[in-house]
Amino acid sequence: MTVGKINSGDDYEVAILKVKDINHTFETIVDKVTIEIMDENQDSIIEMAIELK
Repeated sequence: MTVGKINSGDDYEVAILKVKDINHTFETIVDKVTIEIMDENQDSIIEMAIELK
């Protein structure tokens, strides 16, 4: 699952309109959380990984 950052109110409104009709259920067991930074080239840099017990 990806959680992103939206930079403006206008972008937020567009994102809400694009997903407002999606009604899916997603279930899983999470055993690790990885925090990544996306650079200006959209390359992923792993900042931290946390194992969950």
